[in-house]
Amino acid sequence: MPQSGFSSDKSIFIVGDKTQMLRQSFSLEPVPIASLISGRSLGFKMSAGILSLLIPMLIILFYYNYRVSQDLLMKNAAENARNLTLATRNRIDQIFLGAEKVTNTFAAMVAESGFDEKQMHKLHKVFIGANKEIFGTCMAFEPGVVKNRDKGFAPYYFRDDGAKLGYKDLMESYDYFTWEWYSRPKALGRPVWTEPYFDEGGGDVLMTTYSVPLLKKDSDSPAGIATADLSLDFLEEIMSSIRFFDSGYGFLVSEKGVFVTHPNKSLVMSENIADLAKKMNSKELNELSVSMDERREQLVRHTSLLNGEEGWLYHTPLKFAPWTLAVFFSHDELVADLNAASRDMVFIVVPGVILILLVVVLISGRIIAPLGKLTSAVSKIGTGDIQTELPAVRARDEIGKLTEAFGRMQQDLKRYISDIKDATIAKEKIESELRVAHEIQMSIVPRIFPPFPDIEQFSIFAALKSAKAVGGDIFDFFLIDDRHLCFSVGDVSGKGVPASLMMAITRTLLRTQASGQTEPGIITSRINDILSRDNDAMMFVTFFLGVLDIMTGELYFTNSGHNPPLLKRKGENAVWLDERHGLPLGIDGETEYLSDRMILKAEDLLVLYTDGVTEASNQAQELFNEARLLDLIESCHTNDPQKVTHKICDAVEDFEKGAEQADDITVLVLRFNSDSTASDST
Repeated sequence: MPQSGFSSDKSIFIVGDKTQMLRQSFSLEPVPIASLISGRSLGFKMSAGILSLLIPMLIILFYYNYRVSQDLLMKNAAENARNLTLATRNRIDQIFLGAEKVTNTFAAMVAESGFDEKQMHKLHKVFIGANKEIFGTCMAFEPGVVKNRDKGFAPYYFRDDGAKLGYKDLMESYDYFTWEWYSRPKALGRPVWTEPYFDEGGGDVLMTTYSVPLLKKDSDSPAGIATADLSLDFLEEIMSSIRFFDSGYGFLVSEKGVFVTHPNKSLVMSENIADLAKKMNSKELNELSVSMDERREQLVRHTSLLNGEEGWLYHTPLKFAPWTLAVFFSHDELVADLNAASRDMVFIVVPGVILILLVVVLISGRIIAPLGKLTSAVSKIGTGDIQTELPAVRARDEIGKLTEAFGRMQQDLKRYISDIKDATIAKEKIESELRVAHEIQMSIVPRIFPPFPDIEQFSIFAALKSAKAVGGDIFDFFLIDDRHLCFSVGDVSGKGVPASLMMAITRTLLRTQASGQTEPGIITSRINDILSRDNDAMMFVTFFLGVLDIMTGELYFTNSGHNPPLLKRKGENAVWLDERHGLPLGIDGETEYLSDRMILKAEDLLVLYTDGVTEASNQAQELFNEARLLDLIESCHTNDPQKVTHKICDAVEDFEKGAEQADDITVLVLRFNSDSTASDST
């Protein structure tokens, strides 16, 4: 990770030996005052003695307090700026990441549909309707890819006036083949984020676009480009919400150093930092440009391009787009309150010293006694005995008011402790309820292995690890009748309690709809029809369903947008079962799902999983991916379902190496034993 600018050896905030510095700054020679106070009153002697010690001490404390307070303010402000910058970065990163996931899923589904024009229009509406941050989506094709579209075809749906969806065929608006959002990912053969641009003839707004090459089956040449647009107005709204002191602000810089957002509107889309540094002959801006190009996270000195104020700038690169986010705050604003407080302190301390010297002799005796009692009582309270009784208030002087203040503090402390206890009880209750919810969810899926100890024709094992207390992954298996085993794995969109409820509903529907029915396509169609009704939350379920004749090894299966399983036959290489039979469940209630058929032989192993396995990431943001999973299955020296399941789960856990689990992980492994072979361990 880039250096943050806060290391102890290079920190800009240096708290040195203030005592030594002060000793060098002030020469405190003892003053011979004996001759001056000889024959004076006791009050005068006390006043003179206090004055000779109080004034130098106050000066030293004032200076020390000012320097330390300034350093602490700077440290706190820098840390707050860092936290604000990272929080805003995470918010923007989630938007970019969401756009990437939507576009990748969109592209995969369109490719799966065989570039069916009607299906494309339906998917456009589903995906842009379910993702409010996205301004528009487009699926632009090479000439002749889409039926009856010999010159090209680019259906584009966008938010017209923010409320309704607009539609254009970009083929009729401009030559999209020459635009960066089409030509660059096509040339590179990978997804890219474009530089900000004005989409004249398309969405007619300033935007940036995420583009994904759309590949034909069995071909490396792009059939077209799938895109998702983010409006810069949307990003400007996020950046304008940044508040740091009165004049602090944030801004975004693109990969090429162009200002994407800035309070100084003349800079937006018209200047980049490197050119501006040359134009202004600014070493400070040039160093900032280099730091941003190297994608460092750093706190630097900065002169505001808005009003010329001197201050500090904290900048950090975005994770999912090649841009940089920066937050500026003014140095003068940082120390303004401290300077004002210091001036006020001078005007308060000087009269206070004089007043103290005048009254110390008169009231010292009356103060010391009740103050001692109050100190003793407060000390007991400080040790935890909050029931200690404070001295009675006998006068409305400072000691009396202080006693009343401590009395109020004592009562507040009692209430605070009571509130802490109540909050702790409430927190423990919530955690207990989540544990119960997790136990209930885990009780829904099969947990007893081997599940069918008297049946020797097959062996099965499965494991589920939620990313949160409750999750949205599902697996299930049961006997429909004496010779048909139904088994499934699914993944609900999202995580947490909503996903767990959707998971429970899907599992219940599977059990009810599979009763007396051995055709997985029919079962899946029925479940999809019910889930699609009144699905206002637009949640969906990727689902793989198989029905195995345990006597003959005949397997019928239906894949509804789920990850392809792996088939490992004895003595052969593992292969993907990449047949797809429709969209994920819950999107289109009119979808009719078909199924494919195959024959399992003795010792054949079928591995089902969710994308929590292949999309698990380590601290370097690398994915576990399908290739690692294939290599893992190929290298297995066992076909024991339980051992294979554990080996996959252990490999994913080792790969993450301490990184936070981002998604639920589910693995189900089935081995067909035939009539003559049985598992000893599952």
